[in-house]
Amino acid sequence: MSFLDDWIRENTEHRTAVVEFGSGFFDKLSHVHESCRLRIGIEAHLPYIESAQYHDCLKVYGDIRRFEKYIGPPFRDCVLF
Repeated sequence: MSFLDDWIRENTEHRTAVVEFGSGFFDKLSHVHESCRLRIGIEAHLPYIESAQYHDCLKVYGDIRRFEKYIGPPFRDCVLF
């Protein structure tokens, strides 16, 4: 694990939902603390979604500038960029 992976895990503890904007291959969502119930990634490049390295999350194909359209207020507990 890297420093960033450890940082993500530590800073997502006690979170209900984590949303990652520009998820790429969704690999950073794999480091979210195991207590987090919902992991959501938003990605605008379909080939990245199709090649995702992490699958235990909700993958959204869309524009992060319109994130409110995809994710309701109860699921905006923590955001990764």
